[in-house]
Amino acid sequence: MFVLTIFVLIAEAGQLFIPYRSFDWLDVIWGSMGSLFGLVIPITRTIILEQFDIDI
Repeated sequence: MFVLTIFVLIAEAGQLFIPYRSFDWLDVIWGSMGSLFGLVIPITRTIILEQFDIDI
């Protein structure tokens, strides 16, 4: 997740070079939360499928 947060931070820092855009820490927090949920959901799905021995 740390790598994904760094990616979000770099993307947000890139906005410093775009006119009328600004860096916002809240966007970094939302991006980090999105990367966390993006990792947790498939991991949870895999655990549940293995727990109930479901083949897809």
